[in-house]
Amino acid sequence: HCIISLCTLFSIPISFFHNKYIFCKPILGRDTKRKKALYYIVGLISFFTLLPFGLKFINFMFYKSEDFYNIISRFFYGTKFNCLGIGTFIGFLFFRNKEYINKILFKYNLLTLVLTILPFVLWFFQFRTDHLNDEIYAVLFAFSIYNIVQHPNIHIDNSITRFLGKISYGIYLYHWIIVIVLVRYIPKMDNIAIYNLVLYSAILSATIFISWISFVTYERFFLNLKKRYDTIKR
Repeated sequence: HCIISLCTLFSIPISFFHNKYIFCKPILGRDTKRKKALYYIVGLISFFTLLPFGLKFINFMFYKSEDFYNIISRFFYGTKFNCLGIGTFIGFLFFRNKEYINKILFKYNLLTLVLTILPFVLWFFQFRTDHLNDEIYAVLFAFSIYNIVQHPNIHIDNSITRFLGKISYGIYLYHWIIVIVLVRYIPKMDNIAIYNLVLYSAILSATIFISWISFVTYERFFLNLKKRYDTIKR
């Protein structure tokens, strides 16, 4: 079921443009380093994309161990360093060629609309490929997020997005626990579309509610503590 992929796929759009700054900032500080940084990013993507295939090939040729095969599959399914690299790479290209890319992406409204909603439509209807499934979604989600954030006619800075921004740590932290619980306890339905609608709605609602509870309780305490410390330090 596509919901089992929710942890990785949901983390992709969140982590791409957040982690690309964390990953890129130390190595993109100077123009002389940016070209090398691009090579590093491409190398990271290539290495972690090809590595599981190489390990599985070695296992198939010499060991034929089902346990080792499962370990490889689970480890690389859960880490997805290459997806992080893809987000970093696309973010880097957007950063360096923002005006040029904007002219291409935003010239046609239909293209913008398709690139924005395409990954969500494919995901909802359980589109999957046998190989590089999450990597394909990584690219699609990166373009979708860029369109939403950068398009001049789309304004996402409002009370709802500011609220979600405040509780975003909880959303990222708790959503997979909620996914596991609800997938287990919400009864299956014959109509898969209705089941997905019920399941996703329940996950979204529960995640936002629990994240809000987390924010107004212990998270706010530590944030206030941090503010007091910063004030004293200044």
